[in-house]
Amino acid sequence: MRPRADCSGPVSETREIGMTGRQMSSGGTEESFSALPARRNQEPKGPMPDRPGPESRGEVQASDFPLRFPVLAFRPLPTHGDRPPREVMHWSDEPRYFLRAGRKEIGWNMFKGALFVDATGMSWRVLDMFDAGPCANPLLAFLIGFWWGDNHRVGYVLQEEGPLPFESVKERACTAIVRSPFLWCDGKLVYGKGPWSPEVKAALDEKAATIRQATTMQELITMLSAIS
Repeated sequence: MRPRADCSGPVSETREIGMTGRQMSSGGTEESFSALPARRNQEPKGPMPDRPGPESRGEVQASDFPLRFPVLAFRPLPTHGDRPPREVMHWSDEPRYFLRAGRKEIGWNMFKGALFVDATGMSWRVLDMFDAGPCANPLLAFLIGFWWGDNHRVGYVLQEEGPLPFESVKERACTAIVRSPFLWCDGKLVYGKGPWSPEVKAALDEKAATIRQATTMQELITMLSAIS
């Protein structure tokens, strides 16, 4: 079931990227629009009835993806026992990483619930993601899919959450590192000494200290790539 935007507090913008979606009206209520099927094999047969244009029905095309690259994503992980909540980070300065994927990958909804932070510090919550159709004509899409697998455009339902100070983004990245030893520490050290051993903690703290030296989002992305 697709989550609904919370309308009880301050009005936040909800945008659907790549297909017909929802937006917040000036009165603070949520307006619904009839959505086109996300995949071509789900489209109804026969002529389509006249429909209003994209602007009038609240549609934002995939080319209007509102984030400026590089983009850093924080994806929450399920909690286990008394362990603190953890997040996995994904980052890229290439739009393809977030905007193209295979149909199966899109169906996994990997980024649903994640927080996207762009180069300007603006943050967006991913309420849903969907298959926005092939990225090229059928033959070219088949060839792209055969070689790389990312032959479909990824659509997102995004809710703007406002700008984040860069220092808070860095600290969130550092927290994600120190709480995930299996992702950010050498496997031999983790399995040899234990994931919560002093040796592993020292290695993770060292990587977090490196991240704290970044002064821009681009530097942060570059450092994450270097230490991962």
